[in-house]
Amino acid sequence: MSAHASFLTDRLLLSIVRDDGAFANVQRVCLAGCNRLTDSAVCRLLDVCGENLECLELSDCTLISTSTIEHAARVCRSRKDGKSCLVFLDLAGCSNVDTLDALRLTETNFEALREIRLMGTSRLNGRVPQDEFVELARELEARRARWRDGIGRRREDAVRRAEADDSPGTDVGNTVTAEDMMNMIDPSASCIDCACGDASRGEEIEPWILEGRENVPAWVTTCCIQPALCVVDLPKRVKHWKTKLDIWEEGTAPIAACDHAMVMQGNMNDPGHQHQLNLLPGCGHVLCVDCEQRSRVHMVRRHLDNEYVYPCPLCGMDMPNPGGFEITLNP
Repeated sequence: MSAHASFLTDRLLLSIVRDDGAFANVQRVCLAGCNRLTDSAVCRLLDVCGENLECLELSDCTLISTSTIEHAARVCRSRKDGKSCLVFLDLAGCSNVDTLDALRLTETNFEALREIRLMGTSRLNGRVPQDEFVELARELEARRARWRDGIGRRREDAVRRAEADDSPGTDVGNTVTAEDMMNMIDPSASCIDCACGDASRGEEIEPWILEGRENVPAWVTTCCIQPALCVVDLPKRVKHWKTKLDIWEEGTAPIAACDHAMVMQGNMNDPGHQHQLNLLPGCGHVLCVDCEQRSRVHMVRRHLDNEYVYPCPLCGMDMPNPGGFEITLNP
């Protein structure tokens, strides 16, 4: 339906979706760019197709809020086992969806989810207060810690079981051994800090590890509760931006891009210098709102590119487009 995004409204969508079972077997719904749809219409669609829905794309649906994700957690479940069947969820550009709430919902309600996209949601869109961004960064760190603790416990349990199965004097042949389990469940092999995302749920046993193995105990293939959840490059970016924020708060590096920011760096409580400062996430430089607006006058258009860019006055790196993601520093 994304091909008709420019004129797809609630009324039109509700005229298509009826209680006739026509959508019961739908596995993929793409509403990307349908910025005229609201929560009520999308929730109604989920009511009729949620049982088998595996892929839900809502990117740039700017009117969709967190309530739609909460509704999906309730209705996108198989009638056979009551578990969520949703594998892919795209919320990129949904500025009314709370990033932190979406993360918490996916951790507790979407058992089969393999990938979620959250760039451009509320805490990563527009001018975000520093406290809200820091809360998001801490939640991602907590998810990594929970993942490490969980995979470590499963690894230890798997090794103990494998050692118990390796009875002395037995020719194990192609049987899965304790050493195999050490390779199957290895916390150091996780992707939680690389560009592919945050493996916050568990780790799958790769099929090739079990090829040619005989007498594989049932617990070997079920020792990992859920597959890894990929949050694309969100953890890597948030970590990078948090590092820039820490540099500002330390007050040791000259990252102020205007005179007002230079005066206020390390002296944020001075009542005589109360300017609203924004941290540019790309380069990490800081400048006040007034100086940022004046800097945007010097926009340039790259060769063979129809889009204007706004160079940072200090380093020349592109600033976010007007309305783009910036971190508003605490007064």
